[in-house]
Amino acid sequence: MDLIILILRFILVLLVVVVVHEAGHFFAAKSMGMRVKEFAFGFPPRLFSFIKGETKYSFNLVPLGGYVLIDGETGAETTPDPKLFTNKSKGAQAWVMFAGPLMNIVLAFVLMSISFMVGYGNNKSQTIILATEPNNPAEVVGLQAGDRIYSIYKENYIDPTYNPDIDLFRSIIAKNNGSPVTVEVERGKEIKNFYITPVKNGDDYKIGVSLGKLEAKKLGFFPSIVEGFKTTIQMTWETIAGFGKLIGGLFTGGNVKASLTGPVGIAKQVTTASDFGFAYLLSFIALISVNLGVLNLFPFPALDGGRLLFLLIEKIKGSRINPKVGNIINIIGFGLLILLMVIITIKDVIKLFNK
Repeated sequence: MDLIILILRFILVLLVVVVVHEAGHFFAAKSMGMRVKEFAFGFPPRLFSFIKGETKYSFNLVPLGGYVLIDGETGAETTPDPKLFTNKSKGAQAWVMFAGPLMNIVLAFVLMSISFMVGYGNNKSQTIILATEPNNPAEVVGLQAGDRIYSIYKENYIDPTYNPDIDLFRSIIAKNNGSPVTVEVERGKEIKNFYITPVKNGDDYKIGVSLGKLEAKKLGFFPSIVEGFKTTIQMTWETIAGFGKLIGGLFTGGNVKASLTGPVGIAKQVTTASDFGFAYLLSFIALISVNLGVLNLFPFPALDGGRLLFLLIEKIKGSRINPKVGNIINIIGFGLLILLMVIITIKDVIKLFNK
């Protein structure tokens, strides 16, 4: 039952970010005078659909994305129909491809602005775990992203420090010279204890966590817009940098698979964000939206970035890429993406039942 609830939460969040993404493609295509044959959430088999105007609107069984089917997008059509995708300029085609990821960034901006207006946190400032590093002590003992630091004890519950700030928390671990510590965290409405032995990393002892600060933050309308814009830009840049490090790990032997999260992992994080309040849930959906937008701009077959790359190649060479070749490359790319998603989901499910 818990797993079903997690998946339903994931579907609801994905529904928001995917529909906004595909709406970007849809309205951009319409603005360029293209014919949109289908607007779909999820991948077939189809659960239900309805037709309005010249477009079929579908809800499909596999909720791992969505698509907008534009007439002539495959390149197989050769008629002079002015509503065909391929009969429009390269600039118009590129705008349609780019509009999806752009709308994800716009959605993030709107959600972040609302979250600042609603207000974060409460009157008590707390140190929060943002992430645990793979195969480090914190992850091994079961600490999770979203845990709020309640206290930290030296070995055998000596010298308790309650509600430590980030610097003090790190200092206590570093100065304990590798001796075990007990960390108490708030997870939902529970207090949990974790006995952890730090490991040496460079000159200091660490447990392998990224920390942040949870505190009250509520702004007026215009300050919220400004802060929402600044936060979205920062979030986008950090996402790009994160993907860069992930790709770099492919060539440096990094544990790339451990760094990836699938539907179940995301659903768990949605639950954690919900525990913190509505503003945190909005900001987490904003983060997912940014990740979807940035990922889709990556120049990989079947993604928007891959199609933009094809358009650039066609512009440079002055002729179209053979439609059959292009479609085969996109099908292979899509298959690889689905395979990766299945592998990550299996990893997340195994991890869920092992905790």
